[in-house]
Amino acid sequence: MLDVANLYLWCWDARPYPYFPARSDVWGDAPNYQCGHWLNGRLGAVALADLVVGALRECGLHPVMM
Repeated sequence: MLDVANLYLWCWDARPYPYFPARSDVWGDAPNYQCGHWLNGRLGAVALADLVVGALRECGLHPVMM
């Protein structure tokens, strides 16, 4: 369970997705979106289980599948 009283989103970008990052003629940092830290437009892009498995593998750990 998450304690939602202590849940914070860092760096929520106020620019309108998908115009940001699509409008690189307006925003010079649009190419950084692929590997940047913005949350908007990304939260539903991957299933939580896949995210956890990816994070474990990136740390050199092997996830246990049940």
